[in-house]
Amino acid sequence: MPSVAKLTPSVASEVLKLMLTPRGARAALASAVDEQPYQVSHWLSGYTSPSPKRRENIEDLLGVSWRLWAVYEFTEDDVARAFTSAKRSKSRGVAKLVEAHEAAKRAKTGTEG
Repeated sequence: MPSVAKLTPSVASEVLKLMLTPRGARAALASAVDEQPYQVSHWLSGYTSPSPKRRENIEDLLGVSWRLWAVYEFTEDDVARAFTSAKRSKSRGVAKLVEAHEAAKRAKTGTEG
């Protein structure tokens, strides 16, 4: 029987899971960092992690520190503190991301909101 790779999410992936709950948020993040949506799912599951450049983009967009991608041993309190910090620094980050993504989709298809 083939072995299955163990998925190890980082603090950053756990924080993004909490942040990217609105409908369309994962696709919006993928679009904003020029990546495929399945890749964002891989980041959130711990299967892979984003490149250093994309980590910086995510920090700029959503306030999730690029350093948190390297933290694999953590408690729920650690995740809660990182989530609060990211939300404080980019309070409307996810909403803005989704709005921009939806506007781009409408412009591409030529429909009104």
